[in-house]
Amino acid sequence: MNFKPLVSIIIPVYNGANYLEQAIKSALAQTYLNIEILVINDGSTDDGATEQIALSYGNKIRYLTKSNGGVATALNFGIKHMHGEYFSWLSHDDLYYENKISTQVDYLSTLENKNIALFSDFDIINKDMELLHRHIFDHSWLTKKPLYALLRSCIHGCALLIPKIFFDKYGLFDESLKTTQDYDLWFKMIRSEKFIHIPQVLIKSRQHAEQDTYKHPKVLDEANRLWIMMMDSLTKKEKLTSERNFFDFYLKMYLFLRDNSPYIQATEYALKIAKKSSFVYYLLYKYKLRKMTHQ
Repeated sequence: MNFKPLVSIIIPVYNGANYLEQAIKSALAQTYLNIEILVINDGSTDDGATEQIALSYGNKIRYLTKSNGGVATALNFGIKHMHGEYFSWLSHDDLYYENKISTQVDYLSTLENKNIALFSDFDIINKDMELLHRHIFDHSWLTKKPLYALLRSCIHGCALLIPKIFFDKYGLFDESLKTTQDYDLWFKMIRSEKFIHIPQVLIKSRQHAEQDTYKHPKVLDEANRLWIMMMDSLTKKEKLTSERNFFDFYLKMYLFLRDNSPYIQATEYALKIAKKSSFVYYLLYKYKLRKMTHQ
């Protein structure tokens, strides 16, 4: 009952006048009251439109500005200026449900070790806030195979609550990365720290044409390198905590990437390593596949 840590909600924004007000309102509407809201203007060039929205909230938020450098630089800037014990990222075009922070703090209050990262299910909405899809993950499966929270893309950065101490321990976001800075850092953390899934929908993630995910020229290259790096970096023990053998691990990585991503290089790499790890298993897989096709 006495566990009421200060939570820092950091909102990085660049030319975000279209959606920033909705994001700030969702942060201010949190039922958990011990929060601070930092809006980090990453050098917007929209004739002051983004700044005008932020300034309209006065001392309800902390408004900070910096020269443009990308979302990783804005998040790092926010982390360096935050006062809270926990970090919660809110993209300027996303929204929190009002119980986002309270649900996560309530869960932490039940734990003896409170240096835990928490993540939740999430909604996908369009530019008009219409629901497109609800991402609900298997809690028991993620409990048994915690690395798959990342390796099956179950973690949305804005659905996380992260102890500030994790950044002191593992460093900040890699500012050379433009689109994969989040998973790059979560990967460093999740191999040694607990990431626990809360089976509730706590955020709305907006999809729209202006996002870097769709328009940045480095998206595919960075993502392919990220997924290959994660597969290469895991130890034998880590892979075998998720699957019974290396062939199954790489085959399932291949199937996941093939069915859920446009990352051709990483997909082909996973299949190549699966084949290399056990050519006999690979032939059996191909045989079963042909048999199913002809049935």
